[in-house]
Amino acid sequence: MRTAAITGLLCMTMAAMLADLKTGKVPNGLIVAGVAMGVSYQVLSEGVAGVLVFAGGLLLPLLLMGGLFYFRMAGAGDIKLLCVTGGFLGPADGFRTLIASILIAGVISVWIMMRQRNFTGRMLYFVEYAQRRAAGAKWESYMAEVPESAKFCFSVPVFLSVLGYIGGIF
Repeated sequence: MRTAAITGLLCMTMAAMLADLKTGKVPNGLIVAGVAMGVSYQVLSEGVAGVLVFAGGLLLPLLLMGGLFYFRMAGAGDIKLLCVTGGFLGPADGFRTLIASILIAGVISVWIMMRQRNFTGRMLYFVEYAQRRAAGAKWESYMAEVPESAKFCFSVPVFLSVLGYIGGIF
């Protein structure tokens, strides 16, 4: 049963990543299917308590990443994909894949900045943005002044973290 569920999670995150790379969005249909598969797996393996395990894994990324969504540093589809992953894996393993996703995204971000030779400029922009928010400046999206060439699909680190989970890396 677990192998089938993990295979389903892998296929769902891969489909989400491919759709995100192609269209820039994670389709809600995949999220709904992922929720249905995840809650079904948890209920079949844990009984009624599986609903609580699923809910805990689903809510954790929402609570931890909600601020990033508010400032538009992460997209809704990315957070929903992390929620589905957490629901499938439960809170503890979901948290590990969330942290792995963030670390992988950090590595990708640093690589992009080094490749574009704008690491210092991006760090200065982040500090200025944080200072404006702390000073009570009018809300604006963090990504408003980020060039398209500096953006990447967060679904890629999510998929890679699921692969790492399956491979026993964490």
